[in-house]
Amino acid sequence: MEQQRLRALAVIPYEGLKALMQKVCETEFPQIELTVLVGNWKEGVDLAQRNFHEGFDVIISRGGTALLLQNKVNLPVIEIPLTALDILRAQRLTDGLSNRYAIVGFPNMAQNAIALNKLFNQDMDIYAYSLPEDPNQQPEDLYKLLEQLRDKGYRAILGDKSAADAAQALGLNAVMLSSGIESIREVFNSALQLCGSIRELRNANQLLKKLLREQAYETVVFEQNQTLYFSTLSGQDNEALENMLRMEMVNVPRTGSCRFAKNLGGVLYTIKAQSLHSGASDYTAFYVASRRVRPTSQAGIRHCTVADLQSFTRESFYNIIENSAGLRRAIEYVNLSASPVLLTGEHGLEMESAAAAICLGSRLKATPVTFIDCALLNNQSWTYLLNHHSSPLMLTGWTIYFQNFDVLSSEKRTQLIGSIASANLCGRDQLLFSCTCPRGATNAAAGYEVMEKLSAQLVNLPPLRELQMQLPQMANLCLGQLNANLPVEIYGIEGAGIQLLQEYDWPHNLIQFRRILSTLAIAAQDQLIRSDAVERLLKEERQASSFGQEVRHAPLDLNGTLEKITQEVLRLVLEDTGGNQTAAAKRLGIARTTLWRLLKNP
Repeated sequence: MEQQRLRALAVIPYEGLKALMQKVCETEFPQIELTVLVGNWKEGVDLAQRNFHEGFDVIISRGGTALLLQNKVNLPVIEIPLTALDILRAQRLTDGLSNRYAIVGFPNMAQNAIALNKLFNQDMDIYAYSLPEDPNQQPEDLYKLLEQLRDKGYRAILGDKSAADAAQALGLNAVMLSSGIESIREVFNSALQLCGSIRELRNANQLLKKLLREQAYETVVFEQNQTLYFSTLSGQDNEALENMLRMEMVNVPRTGSCRFAKNLGGVLYTIKAQSLHSGASDYTAFYVASRRVRPTSQAGIRHCTVADLQSFTRESFYNIIENSAGLRRAIEYVNLSASPVLLTGEHGLEMESAAAAICLGSRLKATPVTFIDCALLNNQSWTYLLNHHSSPLMLTGWTIYFQNFDVLSSEKRTQLIGSIASANLCGRDQLLFSCTCPRGATNAAAGYEVMEKLSAQLVNLPPLRELQMQLPQMANLCLGQLNANLPVEIYGIEGAGIQLLQEYDWPHNLIQFRRILSTLAIAAQDQLIRSDAVERLLKEERQASSFGQEVRHAPLDLNGTLEKITQEVLRLVLEDTGGNQTAAAKRLGIARTTLWRLLKNP
């Protein structure tokens, strides 16, 4: 493969240098394609800015023009160096002109002269001047410096093109520090070396991009200000995914990595994220794998990010009772052991929020989290869960929470536990289970199965009636959340009203407490909830609870045909589930369509 020639643009101050550069390039550096433009420091910047975008690899210049171009263009600028031979040649030309001369140049040229002065132990007078940022302005500093030197008795100036021209204009003898063939060879070699390295880096970068695009995952990198830095995402419709990743940047740890999953527009994304540091810059990288899923096959299965978990706990009472023995013990289990954890508690304890709090408060925060609500699994999602290659049960390094495990029929519980055991899921993932237990109990039959067959650690969440001392705090938290949507802010409950709440039995626990506080806040006549309003509402709750118990415990009339008994069973179960046909079908262990058919054709 023929090597590509380096394209160099030289912007220089005098014609003699142009001829020398062209000759050296033609005879000694055929691998360089050289374009030379001549102009002073004012013209040189303009020439470069008008021509640098013509496919050049590098710009070569000297003196002030090189200094200015480094801040004006996006190409590498290589300065033609000032060598000892350049200074010696200029010194010889001052013989007979004056016995007192000074070297005057831009800071970069003056610094080179100072270094050579020290190297050869000479005693040359060297002065630097600066040019204005605006090339259209005159270099007043240069003329002031030259006038001062003239007043001090200097009669000859060795300088760059600008200094030599200004010295002559002030009546001083001037010798320009010209660049010799050694300087030209040196700058050409530097250009070849620099651009060769740049090309190698560019080729390596292109190869890396190609390799990344061939991976099973996509790579997306953001700068810390959320600007997209690099992406292998193909196609045009990536805005939603990129915006989702930007929102997750705040949850990526400064060291190490984290993983999460997100269902977006019918596509399940599994994502690994980490912070990257390069020099003084920080980046956030996401490695994204995706697969399209059918909504019906995912019913009851929810993949959660850290932001999702935080939303579960943002208005949760577990922000207050998280230091309870049960929750603290669960977090300790998770941090110290990979054994499954079983959460149990009475109806209404918002165990989803408790599970989210455990994930956020433990090492699980850095893992993808999937919530599987067993009460919402339909036939398709059940088949997907047990048999599909992309099921959460087939993944490694995840946290899986089986919510409402006790709702599953005995047959399905056995199936699921068997699949977990055969896939060694307890050794690959962290598992959480939750079961609702009867009032006064610490476990349920389904929970005992998990403990016996999967060696799960039991964590029982206390009912609300055992949290009387924390109830005032919980009431304040709830009112604070409700105030965001109330026309008049509620700032508290009368002391006698708080006592009534503490004395109440709370058969439906946290969800009942939240509902009652909401009702009291909405009906409040002023900014303080009165104790008589609390007393009146709790009395209604007791009556409703008593009626519900009577309904639930009414005996089943077995004096009738099978069809009539079946209809009575369906009626009782539907009443107990609040008319929810999906939940009723789950409890009966039949398909929702079967339930609908039985109800339609008694």
